[in-house]
Amino acid sequence: MTTDLATLVARCAKRRERLLDALGDGVLILPTAPETLRNGDVQHSFRAASDLAYLAAFPEPDATLVLWRDRKRTAHCVLFVRPRDQEREIWDGRRFGVAGAKRTFRVDEARSSHQFWKDLPALLREHERVFVRLGRDPDFDRRLFAVFGSLARERARSRAGLPAHPTLVDPSPAIAELRLIKDELEVVALQRAADLSAAGHVAAMRAARAGVTEYALQAALEAEFRRGGSERNGYDSIVASGPNACILHYHENARQVRRGDLVLIDAGCEIDGYTADITRTWPVDGAFSDAQRAVYDVVLRAQLAAIRSIRPGVRADRPHDVARRVLCKGLVALGVLRGRTARL
Repeated sequence: MTTDLATLVARCAKRRERLLDALGDGVLILPTAPETLRNGDVQHSFRAASDLAYLAAFPEPDATLVLWRDRKRTAHCVLFVRPRDQEREIWDGRRFGVAGAKRTFRVDEARSSHQFWKDLPALLREHERVFVRLGRDPDFDRRLFAVFGSLARERARSRAGLPAHPTLVDPSPAIAELRLIKDELEVVALQRAADLSAAGHVAAMRAARAGVTEYALQAALEAEFRRGGSERNGYDSIVASGPNACILHYHENARQVRRGDLVLIDAGCEIDGYTADITRTWPVDGAFSDAQRAVYDVVLRAQLAAIRSIRPGVRADRPHDVARRVLCKGLVALGVLRGRTARL
């Protein structure tokens, strides 16, 4: 982690305040990502859900963040986490536990994740609106609607004046709006990820030669990521040589590179939850053929034109449109495409 945890946790607390201001009345339920099984009893490497990481920086599985303001507009933050478990920690690693989570992550209260479904009805009882994103974890959704059913029956018997069924609101737009503008900590992480990703691409170029396998180039690339301090990739690396470069999300990375091939690598590393995304194409022999150079130059002109078009106030799709026009015009000039640029 490039950012001191205490500094990041303090920043998360301010983000939670801004989010509650944006959401208004209601209670937010924000679970982390579910663990996913690879095979047998082996899990895929866990990565916390991005929104929960943004608001709490808590890295462990089976965590849920609950936020709301009471009638006096006082903010409340409860973080449900896995309790300490000596046997599981021998197998899977140390946990913060309930006390450690409260102490480390500056939440008002930490509770055991074992209590979440038991405690949830009381947390929802006085709220007309529930901010929750559905559709990511079917088991979570099923259990949540069971709680809503019990709550509806309870409200029907009471005289509290609350609607039987709370209004469900997707918090994603409000969270996305907060995350849209990066603070200085995020900018530093993004720049570090970009710099280290670029170094990884250069390491792969240096390892390239005819006869090497795509996965050997991947190893050189990702070794540089790890040496530089990245714990994981931002996404699965695409290392595609020759005809494999025409497969948009090629993932086998198994072909032996041949003399005269171009190699396309689409890869980026992650730093503090932020990733770079870099794609580059280059000749394994160290020099382009005339045809390869001609197409490469068209792509380079398109990229530079797109970069020049970026400025405050420009629509997000403007750079894409600019690049597309330059590509089309250049490929027509090379004879790869035929027809009028405007119609193509």
